Amino acid sequence: MKKLSIIVTIILTILFIPTFSTALKVSISPAHLYFSGDTDKILCKELTVLSDTKITLTGEDKWSTNKSGGKLSEYALNSEQLKIKTSYSNKIIINTEKTTEICINATNSGNYYGVILYKSPENSVGIGVLIEANISGENNKLQSNPLNSIALTGFVTNENNQSQKSPISILILLLMVVLVILCLMLSRKIRNKREEIC
Repeated sequence: MKKLSIIVTIILTILFIPTFSTALKVSISPAHLYFSGDTDKILCKELTVLSDTKITLTGEDKWSTNKSGGKLSEYALNSEQLKIKTSYSNKIIINTEKTTEICINATNSGNYYGVILYKSPENSVGIGVLIEANISGENNKLQSNPLNSIALTGFVTNENNQSQKSPISILILLLMVVLVILCLMLSRKIRNKREEIC
Protein backbone atom coordinates (compact mmCIF):
# COMPACT_ATOMS: atom_id res chain seq x y z
CA MET A 1 0.00 0.00 0.00
CA LYS A 2 2.87 2.34 0.80
CA LYS A 3 4.38 1.76 -2.65
CA LEU A 4 1.02 2.48 -4.26
CA SER A 5 0.67 5.81 -2.44
CA ILE A 6 4.21 6.82 -3.45
CA ILE A 7 3.45 5.97 -7.08
CA VAL A 8 0.19 7.98 -6.95
CA THR A 9 2.07 10.97 -5.48
CA ILE A 10 4.73 10.80 -8.21
CA ILE A 11 2.09 10.58 -10.96
CA LEU A 12 0.15 13.54 -9.56
CA THR A 13 3.33 15.60 -9.29
CA ILE A 14 4.21 14.83 -12.92
CA LEU A 15 0.70 15.78 -14.03
CA PHE A 16 0.74 19.14 -12.24
CA ILE A 17 4.30 20.29 -13.06
CA PRO A 18 3.34 21.49 -16.59
CA THR A 19 0.48 23.54 -15.10
CA PHE A 20 2.86 25.57 -12.96
CA SER A 21 5.57 25.91 -15.60
CA THR A 22 3.15 27.33 -18.20
CA ALA A 23 2.32 30.42 -16.15
CA LEU A 24 2.79 33.44 -18.36
CA LYS A 25 3.29 37.09 -17.52
CA VAL A 26 2.19 39.74 -20.01
CA SER A 27 1.91 43.44 -19.24
CA ILE A 28 1.06 46.57 -21.18
CA SER A 29 2.21 50.14 -20.62
CA PRO A 30 0.59 52.59 -20.37
CA ALA A 31 -2.69 50.96 -19.36
CA HIS A 32 -4.67 54.09 -20.25
CA LEU A 33 -4.09 56.26 -23.35
CA TYR A 34 -5.42 59.82 -23.57
CA PHE A 35 -5.93 61.45 -26.98
CA SER A 36 -6.88 65.07 -27.46
CA GLY A 37 -7.10 66.93 -30.74
CA ASP A 38 -9.11 68.20 -33.66
CA THR A 39 -11.44 66.33 -35.98
CA ASP A 40 -9.85 64.73 -39.06
CA LYS A 41 -6.38 64.83 -37.46
CA ILE A 42 -4.31 61.70 -36.95
CA LEU A 43 -3.45 61.33 -33.25
CA CYS A 44 -0.87 58.71 -32.25
CA LYS A 45 0.53 57.27 -29.01
CA GLU A 46 3.12 54.60 -28.30
CA LEU A 47 2.31 51.42 -26.43
CA THR A 48 4.74 48.86 -25.00
CA VAL A 49 3.83 45.21 -24.44
CA LEU A 50 6.09 43.05 -22.26
CA SER A 51 6.16 39.27 -21.92
CA ASP A 52 8.39 36.80 -20.11
CA THR A 53 8.27 34.43 -23.08
CA LYS A 54 7.66 34.54 -26.84
CA ILE A 55 3.97 34.97 -27.58
CA THR A 56 1.72 36.04 -30.45
CA LEU A 57 -1.19 38.38 -29.68
CA THR A 58 -4.05 39.45 -31.92
CA GLY A 59 -5.85 42.72 -31.24
CA GLU A 60 -9.30 44.18 -31.70
CA ASP A 61 -10.82 47.49 -30.66
CA LYS A 62 -14.23 48.17 -29.11
CA TRP A 63 -15.79 51.57 -28.43
CA SER A 64 -18.40 53.40 -26.39
CA THR A 65 -19.69 56.96 -26.11
CA ASN A 66 -20.06 56.58 -22.33
CA LYS A 67 -17.30 56.26 -19.76
CA SER A 68 -17.77 52.73 -18.44
CA GLY A 69 -15.08 52.48 -15.77
CA GLY A 70 -13.43 49.50 -17.43
CA LYS A 71 -16.46 47.19 -17.82
CA LEU A 72 -15.69 45.40 -21.07
CA SER A 73 -19.33 44.53 -21.75
CA GLU A 74 -20.14 48.23 -22.22
CA TYR A 75 -17.74 48.58 -25.16
CA ALA A 76 -20.21 47.34 -27.76
CA LEU A 77 -19.53 49.60 -30.76
CA ASN A 78 -16.95 49.28 -33.48
CA SER A 79 -14.89 52.21 -34.72
CA GLU A 80 -16.81 52.48 -38.02
CA GLN A 81 -20.06 53.11 -36.15
CA LEU A 82 -18.48 56.16 -34.49
CA LYS A 83 -16.64 57.25 -37.67
CA ILE A 84 -13.25 56.72 -36.04
CA LYS A 85 -10.38 55.37 -38.10
CA THR A 86 -7.96 53.30 -36.03
CA SER A 87 -4.48 52.17 -36.90
CA TYR A 88 -2.56 49.69 -34.74
CA SER A 89 -0.86 46.33 -35.08
CA ASN A 90 -3.61 43.72 -35.23
CA LYS A 91 -1.05 40.97 -34.73
CA ILE A 92 2.09 41.36 -32.67
CA ILE A 93 4.78 38.85 -31.85
CA ILE A 94 6.57 39.59 -28.59
CA ASN A 95 9.81 37.97 -27.54
CA THR A 96 10.30 40.03 -24.39
CA GLU A 97 9.26 43.57 -25.34
CA LYS A 98 7.45 45.16 -28.27
CA THR A 99 6.68 48.84 -28.81
CA THR A 100 3.85 49.63 -31.19
CA GLU A 101 1.88 52.72 -32.18
CA ILE A 102 -1.84 53.31 -31.84
CA CYS A 103 -3.38 56.04 -33.99
CA ILE A 104 -6.93 57.36 -34.20
CA ASN A 105 -8.63 59.81 -36.53
CA ALA A 106 -12.20 60.88 -35.70
CA THR A 107 -14.55 62.55 -38.18
CA ASN A 108 -16.95 63.93 -35.56
CA SER A 109 -16.17 65.87 -32.40
CA GLY A 110 -17.00 64.38 -29.00
CA ASN A 111 -15.68 62.25 -26.18
CA TYR A 112 -14.95 58.65 -27.12
CA TYR A 113 -13.99 55.72 -24.91
CA GLY A 114 -12.40 52.62 -26.29
CA VAL A 115 -10.43 49.54 -25.43
CA ILE A 116 -7.94 47.58 -27.48
CA LEU A 117 -7.86 43.94 -26.42
CA TYR A 118 -4.92 41.72 -27.28
CA LYS A 119 -5.48 37.97 -26.89
CA SER A 120 -3.31 34.96 -27.56
CA PRO A 121 -4.82 32.30 -29.83
CA GLU A 122 -2.54 29.64 -28.28
CA ASN A 123 -3.54 30.04 -24.62
CA SER A 124 -5.74 31.98 -22.23
CA VAL A 125 -3.67 35.17 -22.05
CA GLY A 126 -5.41 38.46 -22.71
CA ILE A 127 -4.47 42.07 -22.01
CA GLY A 128 -5.91 45.45 -22.89
CA VAL A 129 -5.46 49.19 -22.91
CA LEU A 130 -8.18 51.77 -22.27
CA ILE A 131 -8.47 54.69 -24.67
CA GLU A 132 -10.03 58.04 -23.89
CA ALA A 133 -10.32 60.61 -26.69
CA ASN A 134 -11.52 64.21 -26.59
CA ILE A 135 -12.02 65.29 -30.17
CA SER A 136 -12.98 68.89 -30.91
CA GLY A 137 -12.14 71.76 -33.20
CA GLU A 138 -10.22 73.58 -30.45
CA ASN A 139 -7.55 71.09 -29.36
CA ASN A 140 -8.81 70.83 -25.75
CA LYS A 141 -6.66 68.72 -23.44
CA LEU A 142 -8.11 66.01 -21.24
CA GLN A 143 -7.48 66.20 -17.54
CA SER A 144 -5.45 63.09 -16.88
CA ASN A 145 -4.88 61.68 -13.45
CA PRO A 146 -2.56 58.68 -13.42
CA LEU A 147 -4.14 57.48 -10.18
CA ASN A 148 -7.46 57.04 -12.04
CA SER A 149 -5.90 54.86 -14.74
CA ILE A 150 -7.30 51.38 -14.89
CA ALA A 151 -4.86 48.64 -15.73
CA LEU A 152 -6.31 45.69 -17.57
CA THR A 153 -4.45 42.43 -17.23
CA GLY A 154 -4.81 39.06 -18.82
CA PHE A 155 -6.96 37.92 -15.93
CA VAL A 156 -9.37 40.82 -16.41
CA THR A 157 -9.73 40.86 -20.17
CA ASN A 158 -9.96 37.15 -20.69
CA GLU A 159 -13.33 35.65 -19.82
CA ASN A 160 -12.07 32.13 -20.46
CA ASN A 161 -12.16 29.92 -17.37
CA GLN A 162 -8.61 28.78 -18.10
CA SER A 163 -7.37 32.13 -16.81
CA GLN A 164 -8.08 30.79 -13.31
CA LYS A 165 -6.09 27.64 -14.02
CA SER A 166 -3.21 28.35 -11.68
CA PRO A 167 -5.16 28.93 -8.43
CA ILE A 168 -7.47 25.99 -9.17
CA SER A 169 -4.47 23.77 -9.92
CA ILE A 170 -2.89 24.69 -6.60
CA LEU A 171 -6.13 23.84 -4.80
CA ILE A 172 -6.43 20.51 -6.62
CA LEU A 173 -2.82 19.67 -5.86
CA LEU A 174 -3.32 20.45 -2.15
CA LEU A 175 -6.47 18.31 -2.09
CA MET A 176 -4.59 15.46 -3.73
CA VAL A 177 -1.80 15.68 -1.15
CA VAL A 178 -4.39 15.60 1.65
CA LEU A 179 -6.05 12.60 -0.03
CA VAL A 180 -2.72 10.74 -0.24
CA ILE A 181 -2.02 11.48 3.44
CA LEU A 182 -5.49 10.22 4.40
CA CYS A 183 -4.94 7.05 2.36
CA LEU A 184 -1.63 6.44 4.13
CA MET A 185 -3.24 6.95 7.52
CA LEU A 186 -6.08 4.59 6.62
CA SER A 187 -3.70 1.90 5.38
CA ARG A 188 -1.73 2.11 8.65
CA LYS A 189 -4.91 1.72 10.69
CA ILE A 190 -5.94 -1.30 8.64
CA ARG A 191 -2.47 -2.82 9.03
CA ASN A 192 -2.53 -2.21 12.79
CA LYS A 193 -6.00 -3.82 13.09
CA ARG A 194 -4.75 -6.90 11.19
CA GLU A 195 -1.75 -7.18 13.47
CA GLU A 196 -4.00 -6.96 16.54
CA ILE A 197 -6.24 -9.73 15.20
CA CYS A 198 -3.30 -12.02 14.53
